[in-house]
Amino acid sequence: MQKLRKTETRLEILDPEKAAIIRRDAPARMSLSEASCYCGMSPRTLRDNVRKRRISMVKIGGRILFRKEQLDADLERNEQKAI
Repeated sequence: MQKLRKTETRLEILDPEKAAIIRRDAPARMSLSEASCYCGMSPRTLRDNVRKRRISMVKIGGRILFRKEQLDADLERNEQKAI
C-alpha cells in the first residue's frame, strides 16, 4: 500500500521509492496523485492547470485520469523560455 498524505485538495505520494518509480517509469494512465508526482507539482497546481485547460485529462465517472503521452505534450506546449 502506497503512503499517502491527505492535503487540502487531494492525496500526495510520500514514499520516495514509489515517487522515484513514477518519475522514472510512469504508467500509461495515471491518477491525480501519480500525475502530480510525475510532473513535479502539487495536486492542487495540477488541478488548477486542468481547470484552466492547460493540461488534458480523461474523466470516467468521478475518476480523473491522465495519459502519459498527452501529459508530456501538454507540458511541452505550455513550456515558457526564460528571458
